[in-house]
Amino acid sequence: MTSGSLPPAKPAFNKTWLPYADQVALLQKRGLVVADPAAAGAFLSHVNYYRFSGYCLAFESARHTFIPNTTFEQVQAAYEFDRVLRDLITEALEVIELDVRTAVAYHFGQTHGAFGHTDPANFYAHFNHQAWTDARGRRVPGWIDKLQ
Repeated sequence: MTSGSLPPAKPAFNKTWLPYADQVALLQKRGLVVADPAAAGAFLSHVNYYRFSGYCLAFESARHTFIPNTTFEQVQAAYEFDRVLRDLITEALEVIELDVRTAVAYHFGQTHGAFGHTDPANFYAHFNHQAWTDARGRRVPGWIDKLQ
């Protein structure tokens, strides 16, 4: 920005802030059946309207128009299924990651010894061993020599 020039104009945004009860009312206006508006509002207070609205897309016949008889609980169940599935996949990936790290560490140790990771010659030439050890705070001059 040059001296005397105005900052760029902000883009127009025509959506207004809505309290949770009004967010639920908006969903109802669009055709979503809500058996317990207070519970729906409480759910949105933890999940966020825009996150929830992403799950609504699969239940819409047109943008912002729900398929007749679609319930809040159906959309909520889709969200919960996704959350549980994500948790299961994350848990499984953690097990796989730990197995792979263990296998690599075991093989590396078997090949290069317990302190093989301290010798840059045990890594590919393009690998920045110094940066790797510095970034992890594992390089303390002299302490490894005392252990060997």
